[in-house]
Amino acid sequence: MPAPRDVEVRVILTPSGDPKWRIDSPLLEDGKLVFRNNGHPGFHVFFVIEDPENSGYQFPDDEDAALAATPVAESQGTVCPRQGVSWNQFKPMAVLKNEGRNTTLKVHNPNAKGQESEFRYTLFLTLQPAAGDPYWELDPGGLNKNGSTS
Repeated sequence: MPAPRDVEVRVILTPSGDPKWRIDSPLLEDGKLVFRNNGHPGFHVFFVIEDPENSGYQFPDDEDAALAATPVAESQGTVCPRQGVSWNQFKPMAVLKNEGRNTTLKVHNPNAKGQESEFRYTLFLTLQPAAGDPYWELDPGGLNKNGSTS
């Protein structure tokens, strides 16, 4: 059986600009990440911070503090999920270091059969990865499609 498909999502920070951040990925469609299995049993999503302004923002040490996710049906309309909200279809696995900084968050999206749904997620960045707070909340959206491996 094939492994989950690895996909990178670049999180580009420009705190002094407009917009202050953006994401870039081959999965991006109309501002949302759209997941189609294409023969794989889900995804390993690697959110990779690019910080051209050297702002110092990075993911917190605790992967559960770095991501919140929920299906739109449970998100209270357009409200993005708050820290501590979890969903088994978009679950943080690990915060990975690069050159001593928490620049990558690995997330598992099983995109399980029958789980086709729109969802909301929030990435939480901080200048203090061990202590966390205060957080910068980034809130793009996602859509799980083709919930089977075929």
